[in-house]
Amino acid sequence: MSGSTPVTLLEVVRQLLSVAREVSGADGVTFVLRDGDQCAFADESAIAPLWKGRRVPMATCLAGWVMLNAQAVALEDIYADPRISADAYRPTFVQSLVVVPVRREAPVAAIGAYWASRHRADEREVARLQSIADAAALALESVSLRESLRQAERANRTKDEFLAALSHELRTPLTAIVGWAKMLRSGRVDADTTRRAVEVIERNADAQRRLVGDLLDVTHAITGKIVLELSNVDLVRVVQSVLESAAPAIEAKRHVLTVSFPTDAVVRGDAERLAQVASNLVSNAVKFTPAGGSVEVRLARTGHAVTLVVSDSGVGIAPDVLPHVFERFREADGGVPRKYSGLGVGLAIVRHLVELHRGRVRAESAGEGRGSTFSVEVPIGTIVPREGATIS
Repeated sequence: MSGSTPVTLLEVVRQLLSVAREVSGADGVTFVLRDGDQCAFADESAIAPLWKGRRVPMATCLAGWVMLNAQAVALEDIYADPRISADAYRPTFVQSLVVVPVRREAPVAAIGAYWASRHRADEREVARLQSIADAAALALESVSLRESLRQAERANRTKDEFLAALSHELRTPLTAIVGWAKMLRSGRVDADTTRRAVEVIERNADAQRRLVGDLLDVTHAITGKIVLELSNVDLVRVVQSVLESAAPAIEAKRHVLTVSFPTDAVVRGDAERLAQVASNLVSNAVKFTPAGGSVEVRLARTGHAVTLVVSDSGVGIAPDVLPHVFERFREADGGVPRKYSGLGVGLAIVRHLVELHRGRVRAESAGEGRGSTFSVEVPIGTIVPREGATIS
């Protein structure tokens, strides 16, 4: 293949189409990928549109037959072959074709060459196209290998960054606890200092407890061991309790808090887990909103669900990060500046708990520095357990 080494599947496909059309002299060529039990027409180069972007069942497509049987097909008259779906070809210019498999054993794709007038491809033409398909197989394997290596590198980098973040998050409260404990042991502290030391130790021990709890929740989510204790839950009371707990942090940063609650917001769910969802969202809003900013928390009943919305005027979310905010360890892998503490598991836990309640969660942001909005929709009715949850 000429030119620079392709680095993406799209680049590989386009170079293959260019070479295949030049070598065959065809009026059009297509590259068809196998996607489960469907043929996906990935790209084409032709004198008029063919089927780019379409997906059809393998069993109804000649390219599918070629991949399923690992055999090339050459047809001078496409309408004379029972394997051809005439309806698919009538809107096109195609009269004759050659389709060859990409990979001789267990084909993963096919290359098709098409002519606008009757053309009888001889064995040499078919062999040349098959040689291009063989080169395509090697190129695709190379792309796949490079992508696998990149994914492995990203996974290793994420793991290392997560472990570094975990070490930091564990060490910070431990340092405070050990320091104040040594001061108390010295016996040279007055009553006020003793009271302060106890408060600091309790606060940092609670931080440790939450950290370990988050890690256990992630583990339980992965292994499907989260148990939902169902009851009728008043989300107004749940959210009010969360806001009372967050009040000191909100006051310390002088946030303007706006709340809006309906008269009826009762759902069937796990009160403790729904409180955890609300707490994570409110805590994030407070953490990522600078002093003097605004935080809005509202509940609304919409049809057969209750929706919790938490908005803030904080740091916002970059467009390239937004689709990934509910992934595990997102903070740890650089999605959030290190000046903000956290392991990046809170939103992953939120998503998992909401989905266990058969609900939906969504994140919105106009970009960095423009705040963010998180919406959680929880059905009102009886919950049918999702995979990964036990209901008692």
